[in-house]
Amino acid sequence: MNESFMLPSELLLKRFPFEPTPGQAELFTQLEYFLLDKERYRPVFLLRGYAGTGKTTVISTLVNSLRSFGYKHQLMAPTGRAAKVMSNYSKRKAYTIHKKIYFQKADAYSGNLVFERQKNYHQQTIFIVDEASMIANEKDFVGSKGLLQDLIEFVFENDDNKLILVGDAAQLPPVGLNESPALDAAYLKQNFDVSVLEIELTEVTRQQAASGILFNATQLRKSLVEDKPKIGLTTKGFQDIFKMTGEKLEDGLRYAYRKHGKENTIILCRSNKTAVQYNEFIRRQINFSESELDAGDYLMIVRNNYTILEEDAPAGFLANGDFVEVLK
Repeated sequence: MNESFMLPSELLLKRFPFEPTPGQAELFTQLEYFLLDKERYRPVFLLRGYAGTGKTTVISTLVNSLRSFGYKHQLMAPTGRAAKVMSNYSKRKAYTIHKKIYFQKADAYSGNLVFERQKNYHQQTIFIVDEASMIANEKDFVGSKGLLQDLIEFVFENDDNKLILVGDAAQLPPVGLNESPALDAAYLKQNFDVSVLEIELTEVTRQQAASGILFNATQLRKSLVEDKPKIGLTTKGFQDIFKMTGEKLEDGLRYAYRKHGKENTIILCRSNKTAVQYNEFIRRQINFSESELDAGDYLMIVRNNYTILEEDAPAGFLANGDFVEVLK
């Protein structure tokens, strides 16, 4: 069939690179309703999904099909790291939310840099925000009503825009909260006067079934609803997760760093104190670092900073949870 005569669900299924799970097929049907409905007021689509259920593949397929449905797209994420991941899997430019919806200016009285929300000139546009579980609604700088509220008001400055929020409700919510407000349909409807469609993907795709990391993440997710959860990890039979004794750790890390890179190698431990000890061991025994900081070290940002980067920096700002590399 000629693609120009296909319904959105048919075109998405045709362009989807794998055999869809039942949940993914239902998602395409729901997306069709969302895209074709012109009457819904301030339309928001919540796409929640377990790790490994194919959210990124679905979004990549959707982004590369939107022009066929008469829409443009804008891709955003809460942090620079998440925006980079989104850009990589969609093959399209992605921005941090702050970079897209705010601009900096000097305060007339103090001279300090402050943020103001930009005017939204995008029309007939689908705004897709990944890792939405991390979006808080606290006022963390002058001029903000809260990131979630500012995002929604920015998107719906023009009535023909739509918003898709993508994330995993089991991931850590914003600091100080028990749940992620951006993935809570009732919260969105009650506080922001939006219309919400929602779906949750739960079936792990065949392509991810052999992942030990994913298997353990799924088991831990299931334990969240148990009164007395049994917390443990299964490593036997998998090639991406290992139990390692202390005497084998150094050789194991060197092998993993060579094969997968430092950014793709992680040690799980039970306390912050133990994590510090492992990091000191790695810097001393593997990186041969003696100074407090050396070029090549990775640091984690623990507090949002909106002023240290240049205004035109790709990341827009330094976000809590981002990783940075010491260059010199």
